Amino acid sequence: MTQFSPNCTLPLTIVNYADQPITRGTFDILWTCLTTIFLCTYSVQHPNVPVYEPTHSKKAKIASISKQVGMMVFTLLAPEFLLLKAIGD
Repeated sequence: MTQFSPNCTLPLTIVNYADQPITRGTFDILWTCLTTIFLCTYSVQHPNVPVYEPTHSKKAKIASISKQVGMMVFTLLAPEFLLLKAIGD
């Protein structure tokens, strides 16, 4: 019976991060995944059309952006909430 014994050497230290080689590395994979998740959660939201306000204050813009970011975070944690909110609207 033939026994297989590979000629492999183990690294001396534990490696948790792989630097960018010619192919995809750890950072490249993480960056792509996080970008995809961000874009999907941002584009899936369709809030009601806001009331037109002729004066655009910084406070109103910050409130609008914080509401959008809050909905994005909530969509990441509980995606079914977005469906229930849409049904309720």
